Amino acid sequence: MDSAGVYQEMAMPIQPTHGFISLAGLSAHDIYVVGLSCVAHYNGRAWSVLLNDGAEAPIRIRAFASNDVWTAGWQNDSNNIATPAL
Repeated sequence: MDSAGVYQEMAMPIQPTHGFISLAGLSAHDIYVVGLSCVAHYNGRAWSVLLNDGAEAPIRIRAFASNDVWTAGWQNDSNNIATPAL
């Protein structure tokens, strides 16, 4: 939101195939989002990609503090079998 109270659209560093599916925000300067195979963080100025490996599929994110952020989802092993992951 700008100083006039108007929300501004921002470019994301990555666009997950199925969009972002979960969001956790601690403040306007500390926001995390997850989509299938990716996790991104916004620091108040720019987005950065924290995970984008395709092997993991986080589907939920929860942030308790800047140094205490958790995702839950699935991780594929070498045989492409998905197992729950934190």
